[in-house]
Parts: sequence; C-alpha cells; structure tokens
Amino acid sequence: MGVSPELEEKLVREFPQLFRDYKSEATCMAWGMTCGDGWFDLVRETARRVVALDSDAVALQVKEKLGGLSFHIVTQDRQAREICIKACDASQRICEECGCPGSLREDLDWILTLCEECLKKAHKRVADAEAP
Repeated sequence: MGVSPELEEKLVREFPQLFRDYKSEATCMAWGMTCGDGWFDLVRETARRVVALDSDAVALQVKEKLGGLSFHIVTQDRQAREICIKACDASQRICEECGCPGSLREDLDWILTLCEECLKKAHKRVADAEAP
C-alpha cells in the first residue's frame, strides 16, 4: 500500500525542499510514501507545519507502522519533531484507506487503522484470497 502516485507527486511539488530526497537512494524516501491515501490530508498538514517551522527540514521516511503514521524528519527544531509525533497519534483515529474516522484494528493478520466500512472490505479481501 502506498499513497497514490498522483497524491505523492502533489506533496513533492508542494514541499520540494522537505521531500528533496524523494525517490533518492539516500533515504527510505526511495520507496516513496508507504501509507494509504486516507492519510493524505494529515501528511500534507504535517508537512505544512514542519516547513513553517524549519524550511530546511528533510523527510527521511513517511510510512504506516503498526497502524499509525510514521513521519521521520531531520530537523533541529523540537516543535517540528513534536508535530510529527502528534501526527502519528492523530493517524490512529483516521482511516488509512479513506480518511473517515477510524480506529486501530488488530483483528486482521496485521495492525491497521480503519473505519468500519474499510475493515469490512479488508476482511472480504482476506476471505477472497483464502478461497479455493
């Protein structure tokens, strides 16, 4: 799962300095942003707030980890780092797939933050994959 290419490109165009290592082998940004489209607004707002505090900050990795957003940056600004931590906390209440209110779900083979509707779809995908 990853942010759709169109949304990734939109973020990179809007925050070129922050995402200057996008698709570069220098950081984990080589893999792009590995989280769902439902967190796009959260990632965008986090990027906006980080850049407002430190225009030289660099994103090292943006991904889903254990059901939450993991937004790693290089910065000397303590507040910018705190913004990334708060985004992780906030992501655990936002469906990673669609952006609706969600909660951590541990009843699949992995931990995700999903709304009820996206959880049903995930269960169906698992069942379909296991069907003969």
